[in-house]
Amino acid sequence: MRSIVTGLAVLCLGGAAFADTLKVPQDHLTIGAAVAAAASGDTIVVSKGVYRENVSFAGKDNLKFVGKKAVWDGNIAGSDGICLYGTGNGTSVKGFTFRNGDRHLHLVGNGVVVTKCSFFDPDSDAIVIDGDDATVKSCRVVGAGEDSVEVNGADALVCKSLVRQCNGVGIYVSGSSADVQKNTVLLVDDEGGVYVSGSAASVTKNRVSLTDDDGIEIYSDGAFVQKNAVSMTGGDGIYWEGSSVTIDANTVSGTDDEGIYVNGTSAFVTGNTASGTDDAGFYVYGSGFTVSGNRASSVLYDAGFYANDVNGSGGTFERNSATDTMSDGMDIYGNGLDVRDCTATGCGADGEDARIGIYVNGSGNTVDGCTATGCASAGIYIEGTGNTATDCASVNSTEAGFVVRGTGNTLDDCIATGSGSEGLVNFGTSTDILDCTFTGSGRFDVTNASNGWGASFSDFDDNEFDTGGVLQNPEVYYFDGGG
Repeated sequence: MRSIVTGLAVLCLGGAAFADTLKVPQDHLTIGAAVAAAASGDTIVVSKGVYRENVSFAGKDNLKFVGKKAVWDGNIAGSDGICLYGTGNGTSVKGFTFRNGDRHLHLVGNGVVVTKCSFFDPDSDAIVIDGDDATVKSCRVVGAGEDSVEVNGADALVCKSLVRQCNGVGIYVSGSSADVQKNTVLLVDDEGGVYVSGSAASVTKNRVSLTDDDGIEIYSDGAFVQKNAVSMTGGDGIYWEGSSVTIDANTVSGTDDEGIYVNGTSAFVTGNTASGTDDAGFYVYGSGFTVSGNRASSVLYDAGFYANDVNGSGGTFERNSATDTMSDGMDIYGNGLDVRDCTATGCGADGEDARIGIYVNGSGNTVDGCTATGCASAGIYIEGTGNTATDCASVNSTEAGFVVRGTGNTLDDCIATGSGSEGLVNFGTSTDILDCTFTGSGRFDVTNASNGWGASFSDFDDNEFDTGGVLQNPEVYYFDGGG
């Protein structure tokens, strides 16, 4: 039995011995000559020097290219070509500096690995890999004429790499289960920083800045997007489209469009920060969403949050804050939504039109524990059918504290103080007002728009008023028509 085992071990060792190491220029003067002589599984070690070559191979698996301070130049006598084009599984390239030429690397096959390489000024792409299980790690790409890193295939890993000053997409990955993490992408002309397409994508801990288009753009079902920092983009900071995503703890600032744009179903948007965006800090369009613990501030032309539950399937919008937005703090549309513990502060700074702290429109929505402070128009505005606002507060709004429009809506245990006009303006029919406190700074605490609006109260019980100046309790004014 021992002799059989020993024989097998010898066979295994003999098989491993077939792999060879070819040295350039010691064994072969050029990289191309070494590749021509190499067989599958061989290693080509290239010593220090400048090598002006366009090299290709086909049908050789597990070739390993190792650069020892070697510079691979793709420009030969003024003509730009591809530094290395190859087809075969398991190709690895490590430690080279690539410069000039057209495309630096184009590798076709599964299990390709490119690590610790630098790429300078290719006319088109720096790295293109077509195949599954690709890895690009600890690389640097500067001045690519088109995409810096492009991977087409499943289970790609692109990590710890730097992309700077490219004219195409910084990092482009198409395929399922992509993992793009801990990269830095700066100064992208014409395109976006990171583009990922395919199911179950993971995009985490990347830094993206100064892109002409979106910072991070993702088309993926079952995606995970966490702890990315995105700034100064010509489009959205983070854009996602698909079904089922977690977007968590990202920081976005200085975008020309939305900070975080979500379009799809079952999105969990939690703990993110958006500031200094031109358009909405957060734009959530879809159904079944959870938007929780996010912060929007200094939004230049739009709302801090826009959320639209398009299918009426219900969702949660909680513990979000909007501060110093030019337009509304929060615009929330849908049916059966749970809106709670949100705050809007200093919203509507431009003063041009009605600017609302928190606006909720739909049916059967619950608004609980929300506060609007110092907003340019109404503090909290409820519109639709059968909505209920409980334990909400409006403080120091420039106009009305609360506005209600629609049918069968309820305010319960709500407080308006320091309102520039009425504490409550009711345009709705069969509105229930229970255990509320309304303090208006004008003559009336509450205005009920009759006639043209047909506004009416169903219940108006146990409320408190404190305007003064008119011996009327409650101090309610019914006016004709109007808007």
